[in-house]
Formats: sequence, C-alpha cells, structure tokens
Amino acid sequence: MPPSIEVESKIDSPKCYYTVKSPSGKIITNARVGEIIEHQWICQSPFKGIHAMLVKNCYAESNDNLRVPVIDENGVKSLYGCDYEIYGIEEKITIYDTCAEEILKKGCTLDSYILPNPQYASDLLSVKIQTPVFKFPDRSEIGFRCDVLICLRGQQDCELITPPKCTNDKRKRRESLNVNSENLILRTSRIKVIDLDDSTQGLESEQLIFNSSLSDKSLRYCLTTTQFACIIASTTFLITITLTIVGASIISYN
Repeated sequence: MPPSIEVESKIDSPKCYYTVKSPSGKIITNARVGEIIEHQWICQSPFKGIHAMLVKNCYAESNDNLRVPVIDENGVKSLYGCDYEIYGIEEKITIYDTCAEEILKKGCTLDSYILPNPQYASDLLSVKIQTPVFKFPDRSEIGFRCDVLICLRGQQDCELITPPKCTNDKRKRRESLNVNSENLILRTSRIKVIDLDDSTQGLESEQLIFNSSLSDKSLRYCLTTTQFACIIASTTFLITITLTIVGASIISYN
C-alpha cells in the first residue's frame, strides 16, 4: 500500500482598499463641510464565497495627528463604573458578566451623526457608508484609518461577527469567540476640507472683485460718453455758426 501524502493548499487573502468618493464615484481630495461623501471598503478575491470582511476600529485623523474614534473596536464598554477587559479578536474575546455592561458591537458606529453604521454587501466583501463631510476645528485636512478583519466564511465564529449586529441593547452575558483571521490597517488619502464660512468669504471676495471691475468699466464708459457728447455739441455749434454766416452772406449778396 503506497504511503499517504498530505497535501496543503493555501488560499491567498483578498486585496483590500479603502477610498472616499463623491456620490458619482470620483475619488475626493477636496470637499466642503456638509457635502455628501461615500466611504468604501472593498476586498477583491478570485475565490467567491470564501472570505468575509469586518470593518472596525476606525478613526478620523487630522493633519497634526489628532485622532477621534468613529467605528468601534472589540470589547466591552462599562456602565455604572464597571471595569472591563479586552483581548484582540485574533486570539480570543472574553466578555465578563461581573456587572451591568454594554457590549461594543465590533464594527458599529460610535456616533451616527458623524459616521452611520456600515452597510455590507451580500458577499461580505464590500462595505459602504454615506455621510456629510465634517472637519476638526482650526484644521484644514482630515483622513480616515480603519482595521479590516478578514475571516473564512465557513467558520462559525466568522459568521457571528460579520456583518455586525448594531443594536443598542444592554445586557449581561459571557461570550468567547475564537476566529482564525487576518487583520489589515487601511488609510484613506488626506482630504482638504473647506469650512462654510471660508467658502462664503471666498465667494463674497470674488463678488467684490467682480463688482469693482464692473464699476471701473462703467466709469470708463461714462467718461468716454461725456467726451463724445462734448465733441458732438462742439461740432453742432460750429456747424450752426457756419451755416448762419453763410446764410447771412447770401442774404447780403442778394
């Protein structure tokens, strides 16, 4: 009987991208406060139905490294002063029921006014969010960074974490998850953000320059008209005098 041979096959992880676009699909480098933009996380793989993704632990970042969390990480957020512990999802998450706790929902928004909950496509390899542009006070640029977790869809724990169930329930429970996964860190390009006040001042400045230009042209036009009127009046006066003299001469001759 021939000896058995173990054959190992490895499926490469998807290539993932994080972009911020306009609703028409153009990548944004400049934006105005309040404009609607779309965050897109896309993972591309030649193997269909093998992988799933989870967008989590997202931050908005300023050009001087100020960071504000906008989508949560894994773990437990305490209520009523309770202590909590967090472990990386690559190893194990343990949620302790020592007191009343609010479970952070792994990949849910921390403020729906800033960034709503992510919307997952049916293949779990595409996620998007539409949101208005915001900016940090006294800062002109903003960027975003997120962790993207890739797991195998055949695993039960993978199906438990993605797509995330973003609800507001508060409860006690004890839960352990073991997920064989890969974690990526993705960043967008920096976006230069124009404040509404800045854009209004810019528009008023442009209008002032435009109106000033019109006034200068009108003034030049009025001076030209005055000069033209003087020339016409002088010419008319000279013609009248000439005709009077000619007429008087004809009468005297007769």
